[in-house]
Amino acid sequence: MKSILILTILVIASSCAKKVIGVKEFCKSDFKESLPAKLDLSGGIAFKNHMGELLVDSSKCLPSLVGFLQQSTVKKIEVVVYHTFGSERFYKEGMLKSGNLKKYLVSNGIDASKISFSTFLDKKSSYKYESIYRKVEVLLKY
Repeated sequence: MKSILILTILVIASSCAKKVIGVKEFCKSDFKESLPAKLDLSGGIAFKNHMGELLVDSSKCLPSLVGFLQQSTVKKIEVVVYHTFGSERFYKEGMLKSGNLKKYLVSNGIDASKISFSTFLDKKSSYKYESIYRKVEVLLKY
């Protein structure tokens, strides 16, 4: 009975207005009022400098992201990690970071067929190239 009630709440909530959730709110939210359309996890997911390797121990919101995705009714997930310079090298690095984030999600039980990934140039990045953090967004379709 309790699981039916929770499922009913999730279905009703998925029809409500979607919103953008930032990293601070995401890590402490229970999403009872509405399900987000976009998670802005910038500053919450870290990557090795000049590489695409995901730094799991330095990524404070990965457990929350996995838990949320495992319990949600989301049908499609797009992982976007932005890069800071407009060249082929940085585009490839951004795609590698996005792909590694997808691999992490899949290795933690998220269905790979639901996840796509991409990268875009962030011309106004608040993260310097030497930073382990990048602008990261997770776009959700219910």
